[in-house]
Amino acid sequence: MHPKQFTRFAVLLLIVFLGLYLGWRWGSGSKSPEIALKIPNFEKSPEKSGKAEIPRTTPMADWGDRPIRYPDGAVQGEILFTFNDESSYRKYLWAMEQAGLQPLGQIDTLRILRLKTSVLSQLKIPFESIDFGFNYRVSQPAPPIEALPEGLFAPASYNQTAAQITKSLEGDGSGVLVAVLDSGLFPHTDFEDVAVEELVLTGGQADDPGAEHGTSVASIISGSNGVAPASSLFIVRVLGEEGEGHSFHVAEGIIHAVERGAKILNMSLGLYEDSALLRHAVQYAHNQGVLMVAAAGNDRYTQLSYPAAYAEVLSVTAVDARHQQAGFPNQSAEIDFAAPGVGIVAATEEGKSWQFTGTSAAAPFVSGTLAALLSKGDLLSPDQAVAQLEQSLNEAGALGDDPLYGGGWIDWERLSETEAERPDIALADIYFPPEASPGTNVSVDIVIQNRGNRWLSGGELVVQLSDSPDRQTFALRSTQPGEAFSQKIYVQVPPAQLLEKIRVTAVVQTDDAVADVVPDNNFKIVEFGATP
Repeated sequence: MHPKQFTRFAVLLLIVFLGLYLGWRWGSGSKSPEIALKIPNFEKSPEKSGKAEIPRTTPMADWGDRPIRYPDGAVQGEILFTFNDESSYRKYLWAMEQAGLQPLGQIDTLRILRLKTSVLSQLKIPFESIDFGFNYRVSQPAPPIEALPEGLFAPASYNQTAAQITKSLEGDGSGVLVAVLDSGLFPHTDFEDVAVEELVLTGGQADDPGAEHGTSVASIISGSNGVAPASSLFIVRVLGEEGEGHSFHVAEGIIHAVERGAKILNMSLGLYEDSALLRHAVQYAHNQGVLMVAAAGNDRYTQLSYPAAYAEVLSVTAVDARHQQAGFPNQSAEIDFAAPGVGIVAATEEGKSWQFTGTSAAAPFVSGTLAALLSKGDLLSPDQAVAQLEQSLNEAGALGDDPLYGGGWIDWERLSETEAERPDIALADIYFPPEASPGTNVSVDIVIQNRGNRWLSGGELVVQLSDSPDRQTFALRSTQPGEAFSQKIYVQVPPAQLLEKIRVTAVVQTDDAVADVVPDNNFKIVEFGATP
């Protein structure tokens, strides 16, 4: 062989052997199925868009190398692991035990661990086994603001207990356990004859300072002045002295309530960050047939707080004693019910009572009413109880569901069964479009509803605008019980510089031979100011 050929051959052979060696070294170093954790970079908060389906969580395989950036509202120094299978969950718990580590909390039913971030540097975990999340701060709804928008009425106080407001309701809640996820419960004479169980997830006792809010909520549901006085209470303290907590305890409380056998969960609390953990807990309870009720929030936002924003949860806004939207609640097309929420006489600390205001007061009216319906002798299913409640709603705002009232406000007279004929034609509302511009012609809806228990036919609607001597008269069509419809009229919005008001006066009456049992709801006068 020529020397030059031999040299080239030797070099080539050396390269081949070097390649084989490096390949062997590389392969032997990659055989482990586990690698050190890499943390994602979350710069955007979850979408705050109302009631949507549970989103896909972020798998660990998608994580980057950057440090954790906590979204708004997340508890610093903590993360949540949701395991996709039972085997991975148990293996990780075993690995933590072997390393002498303890989770901050765990929800075995959902395979969720609450961990300090320091754990991440001490354990390894397979990519495919978990999803990553955050623990978010939760609070009771902020007290309604005193300053109301210009032109908004001052809310009228009920100044009554829940029992006085709903006195006609059949069913007392016997045999129904209602879970109240809130700030605890003070001893009070209202609950002397009520079966009460307590679970504290925040440390301390259920009657520690800060329990005023939870006590008021519970007293609207059960006890001597509640909607369902004989219902049992499962008090789950998830909020601390300042009325604040976090989503892990709320989710944990939901699971405990379901496993304890609660048929209804009341949550007069919320947050504005969508929590995958809370979503999973809500969905679990829903799949078990448990009814969940939550306050819409008192911040005058155009979105609901969570858990009220979840599709599985019945969301409740507040109306005043005139059955008008109270001004302070959040507004959303996803609202389900409107209930009393201004000046409700409710229990508080040391056997006292006070006037309780907010969507926190409105939500337990729905919870108590559902408990009463479930306790009746006809043994309604949860879905049937909700359907019956929906059938009792009185129209308000725009025809159908609307962001102010949802499906409407609860009428306990209509909800109570009666064999006697009860004709009642009502002028439900005069709805002026809020987006109306000065100097334009707009349509105003006169909403009419048959709130009786029999068909009504004949009659007329008479409408008068401002000080005009002219009146518009419309014939009423036949309506079945509960049915609502609207009659449109057209008005010109005054130019903004004139600062004028539009006054609409409307009267409705039927030709039916049987007298209207509620003549007071046949007449309404509403003034509107132009929106600049």
